[in-house]
Amino acid sequence: MPKQKRWPSTKLLIFIHFAQALYINVFLQTKNSDILRLDQTNADALLVRGLCFYYQDNIDRAFLHFKQVLLMAPDHAKARDSYRVSVNFLRNLYFCYSSMFVYII
Repeated sequence: MPKQKRWPSTKLLIFIHFAQALYINVFLQTKNSDILRLDQTNADALLVRGLCFYYQDNIDRAFLHFKQVLLMAPDHAKARDSYRVSVNFLRNLYFCYSSMFVYII
């Protein structure tokens, strides 16, 4: 009887996915920094940097980058969508904190 193929465990697959995402994030940040050194008004590079901050849970810095992209290019659709998502996230976070303090007091 042939030996059955063993698939990797779910935890291992999650770890591999996380490691790949982290590597891609670091790669994008280094390439993005090179682009921004050459041209600080590159809206797409600022958007990618904002997305890197967003996926690192640094929503405040991501929000500032999205806002800067929209000031430079008001019709940038991806930046507008990312800006809306970050605004909603910060608004919900503020609401959660404010309601938490109401229950404590």
